[in-house]
Amino acid sequence: MTPEGLRRGLAGLAGLALGLMTLARPLSAEIVPMTPDRIGQLETALTRGGVTDDQAITAVVQIARGLRGEGRGAEALALLGHFGTVFAQRRGPEDRLVLWLEATRAAVLHETGARAEGIALYTRVLAAFRQTLAPGDPLMALGLIELAQMQEEAGALEAAIALYRELRAALAQGQPDDHAFALEVTARLQRVLLRAGHRAEAASLRAAMDAHVAALTRAGAGVPAGRLVSLATGLRSTGDATNAARAAALLETAGARLDPADATLRLVWRRDLAAVYLDLGRPREALSLLAANLADVRRDPGPQTPEMFEALGGYAAALTRAGRYDALGPILDERLALGERLFGPDDPNTLAVQIERMPLMMRDGREDEARRIARQVAEVFARELGEDSPDTLAARLTLATTLADLGDMAAARAGFERLLPDLDARLGPNHPYARAARSAYAMVLSQGGETAGTAQDLQEALLQGAPDDAAAAGLLDQMALGALSGGRVAEALEAARRARGIKQSILAARSDEDGADLRRELALPLTLGLHLTALRAALREGVADGADRARLAAEGFLSAQLLGFDRTDEAVRKAALRAAAGPLGAALRQRDDLLGAFRQEEAALARALGQGHDDAADAASARLAALNDRIAALATRIAAQDDSDARAALLSGPVAAREVQGLLGAEDALILLSPGPGGIGGDGADTLPGLALVWVITREAVVLHAPPVTAGFGDRIARLRAQLDRPAGLTLAARAPVQPGRADRAGGMAPVELSLAHGIYEALFGAPAVAGALAGKSRWIVVPRGPFLSLPFAALVEAPPPVAVATRPDELRAAHWLGLRRDLTVLPSVAALRLLERRPDAGTPGGRLAYLGLGDPDFAGTAAPLRAEGQSRALAAPDRIAAVRGLPRLAGTGEELRKVARAFGPDASRILTGAEASEAQLDALARSGVLGRARIVHFATHGLLAGGIDGLDEPALALSPPAVSRPLPDGGTEDGLLTGAEIARLSLSADWVVLSACNTAGSGQITADGLSGLARAFFHAGARSLLVTHWAVRDDVAARLIADTVTDGAQSGDRAAALRGALARLVADRSADDTAYPYAHPALWAPFHIIGSPR
Repeated sequence: MTPEGLRRGLAGLAGLALGLMTLARPLSAEIVPMTPDRIGQLETALTRGGVTDDQAITAVVQIARGLRGEGRGAEALALLGHFGTVFAQRRGPEDRLVLWLEATRAAVLHETGARAEGIALYTRVLAAFRQTLAPGDPLMALGLIELAQMQEEAGALEAAIALYRELRAALAQGQPDDHAFALEVTARLQRVLLRAGHRAEAASLRAAMDAHVAALTRAGAGVPAGRLVSLATGLRSTGDATNAARAAALLETAGARLDPADATLRLVWRRDLAAVYLDLGRPREALSLLAANLADVRRDPGPQTPEMFEALGGYAAALTRAGRYDALGPILDERLALGERLFGPDDPNTLAVQIERMPLMMRDGREDEARRIARQVAEVFARELGEDSPDTLAARLTLATTLADLGDMAAARAGFERLLPDLDARLGPNHPYARAARSAYAMVLSQGGETAGTAQDLQEALLQGAPDDAAAAGLLDQMALGALSGGRVAEALEAARRARGIKQSILAARSDEDGADLRRELALPLTLGLHLTALRAALREGVADGADRARLAAEGFLSAQLLGFDRTDEAVRKAALRAAAGPLGAALRQRDDLLGAFRQEEAALARALGQGHDDAADAASARLAALNDRIAALATRIAAQDDSDARAALLSGPVAAREVQGLLGAEDALILLSPGPGGIGGDGADTLPGLALVWVITREAVVLHAPPVTAGFGDRIARLRAQLDRPAGLTLAARAPVQPGRADRAGGMAPVELSLAHGIYEALFGAPAVAGALAGKSRWIVVPRGPFLSLPFAALVEAPPPVAVATRPDELRAAHWLGLRRDLTVLPSVAALRLLERRPDAGTPGGRLAYLGLGDPDFAGTAAPLRAEGQSRALAAPDRIAAVRGLPRLAGTGEELRKVARAFGPDASRILTGAEASEAQLDALARSGVLGRARIVHFATHGLLAGGIDGLDEPALALSPPAVSRPLPDGGTEDGLLTGAEIARLSLSADWVVLSACNTAGSGQITADGLSGLARAFFHAGARSLLVTHWAVRDDVAARLIADTVTDGAQSGDRAAALRGALARLVADRSADDTAYPYAHPALWAPFHIIGSPR
């Protein structure tokens, strides 16, 4: 029997509320003051005829508990003391009900601050219970559980453990079928065991808890929904991360037993189940439940109520936990405004919202505001709620963490040193607040150079909690950071390895979430950066040789892949999944679409709430619930499908070096270029801080090298590009429609710094071990991460050049250009080697179309001469369609398409030029299935970066514009711009997509994060490989190179070799040697490269 059930049983006497309660409670339902006179009147009423002692004592206990609940402990003590004396004289001091009065008085003493006196009194009462009551007596059970809770709150953990053990034994003997009460007691015991450090015994309780949960969730079990909700809350409070699944089982069962009329319990049930789903890494389901709460509360009791304030808080907390900061701002703005209206700006409830807004303030750079508010909230909470209230402790933790984030380490350290003892005493060392505080405190000490003293604290904090949750990984991160700072490389490696393993497990379990959001939430780049930094230190210090070095190379290869993971990796992975043949592939594509729709509805709900549009918010909440149900049903279908290839792709993570070796041919070498961590805590994708690493993998060897790359290396890459992308022409966003000029540069050919190109090559690939592994390998598969993506590998020079600076075409032809000596392919990720090669041949109805080309759209602009660099600007026009129509026509693209099409013949090819090269025609081809059947899809037009046209906020391909903008049947808008978002919605099975436009690979910035939006979008749509360019290309050169590459590649099946052959033929052409940019100049041919599958 539970304490609640016990009290109800003792108080469940038919006429208890009649007459007696009238004396204690007026019509206002507030208990009247318990003055001596009122107590005397109550005594008269309780001792008159017709009222038994059992009824009278029950009434006194209930009134006392009501007074205690209203904070009127002194009156409760006076009432209990008076009637304790009265009934002790009548029934004797050892009577069970008189002892119950004393036990209640002891509990009130404890709650009113007299903890020692209350515990001493309750201990005496329990000793008397043991003498007079059977072990299974309800009062005995009540005494054990209440005294245990008092001892726990007082920090007497061993005493509490003994009491809980005694109660479990009594229940097993006297009430073995009361699974609800047994589960509650077991959960409480587990919580105290963890606080006391008895982790083995705490873990041993899990089997018993599983049995109780199974009994409670079994069909026909009579435990009501409210009790199941209460039990789930107790499970979540234990600190054992494995209890989240048990709590979910209880709450899911409770949902089926809810009384439809009990709206209050339904709100509590949704809130608690959402919290458990967040613990389990299921944010979509959590957000759906909380959105339903928002809709219900808006209807009753209404949008301007404390209940709505609480519901908004639950939804905001879930958004924060899930890393959905884009939708968080409007929700918190509405919650803050409502709090100010309901409670006032300085009320703790309102100030709590400011704590919730802290991540947004820090993200937006509002550091002074964050510091001021953190101090204000901590001071007000301490004053209003007390120094040791959980809310105050949370506010103090936020303040100390904020100060650390702002670099005020002295103040942060002082704050943590005051906070940690209070957290341990009030909440226990395994509480999430305590573990977070200890981790942050260790970081502060480490940054101050005090690493030795923090390791033991971190180790203890790690042992207090679950060994495999995100909090444990965070503590391991700090242990690795401290060890690195202290020069303990082996220790740092081991901690970083463990942290990486935990976070990878969480990633695998939450594979249907947005990868970028989840990596941010887990701080995965920090862990990977620490691991790679420790690995490089081990190599540098000679800590690892032989087998150890091979192990470091293998494990570092995995970390480097994860560190460089970006949106393109995710696009390739999802495309491989969607390309899976059969019903699983279709289900996976549908799942992606539904997940995207869910995120859109999240944003719609946030906007509606922020703008006060109640009807729109209700509609968005309903759509979220419907989408969540559809996604859940689809997940069941996906789980039932048997497709090993697709399932392997679904769980695809980094690829082991040994597996890569099995995927390579005899002439292949895979090269992974990792910039290393971009500073501890950075994202690792934007800088070259001297921590770069190079892996070369062939069938025969795995080589790891730490190249001599410093911060200035990025400047060298930028300088090389600056020498090559000068003939870009019209804008950064346009394929330049010009022919080579003979007098457009005074002084002859544009010079090329060959020594610079060779120096970059030597730094990356010149080390003896690297050069030895690459020797004789004709096909290089390069996986450049972060800033290495901006490097035009074809323009590197392998051997020392004959001259430092080439000023004549023959000097260029004499150089050993990498792009002319090796078949080069760029992969967006190492996993793409596996995923793209796994793609099956699409069995689409109607057979495959060999070639589909779109180009030479209807543009009205005239060809422009080359502009000097630095004149790029957005094209201005009255509207978007006019801007597209005003682009220069690219006449050479029509002949480019026709030349390629002739190689396939009229039956196997189709080209669209002029007015037909439009979004409407492309949409029609997509809906008819023609686009999905094409093996090669070729776009020969202008490529526009974001900002290339006023109002364009994403990259796009320019097609023939319509007279007026209009919606397309399958979504999107026909306005002459095929945007990245519209491309991503296409369904392709193309082996090759050719983007014969400018700058379709990625930004020339040294901080480039992954491929361009266009390349990423085509991978998402299903392309296996792309032919793209690093910078704007000349129309005549593009037409020639692309036509040769596509036709040769189609015939040979080797795209990389076809590109190298086309480049070599262009370079050998001397017909333009007297121009500033002869065909041998790498500015003309080096931007072209293949991304994706080389064959």
